[in-house]
Amino acid sequence: LGSDRQVTASSAREHDERRTQLVELGIEEFGSRPYDEVSIDAIAQAAGISKGLVYHYFATKRAFYMACIREGATRLVAQIEAPSAEHPELTPFEQLRFAIDRYLEYVRVHGVAFATLMRSGIGADKEITEIIDETRDVLLTLLRSGLGELFPNAIEQKGSLLDIALRGGIG
Repeated sequence: LGSDRQVTASSAREHDERRTQLVELGIEEFGSRPYDEVSIDAIAQAAGISKGLVYHYFATKRAFYMACIREGATRLVAQIEAPSAEHPELTPFEQLRFAIDRYLEYVRVHGVAFATLMRSGIGADKEITEIIDETRDVLLTLLRSGLGELFPNAIEQKGSLLDIALRGGIG
């Protein structure tokens, strides 16, 4: 019984590692070319597996794309939220400046993938739009918290000129 659990844990770990590898490849591919130009065959070949195995992990190309978008959004948010955790002694405005620097660095390093995330690659897909909107909301919340120190009244008003400027800056 104990060895069955070890085999199951090992299999789960291998499954997670393979899935992570595929998402990494997907982020590179979707980040460098339009959705329609990304080939599952090419992903499988780069991973050294069969196309069928890719579909074992992701039922459809869209599901694969969604996993890549989610991971890209998670990475971006983690990059931006890190200053609060790493430097709790900073004022909200200092954290904002630090976060903006990290945000711009992320965009510089991952420009194509970032643009793909923010534009979405497959049109008006509701789930992808939700991921993008959630990511933008997290970024806006961070910006508002830092700027709230300077503009306490203006920042609380959704639809204010400052709010519109922040949304435009993220877009």
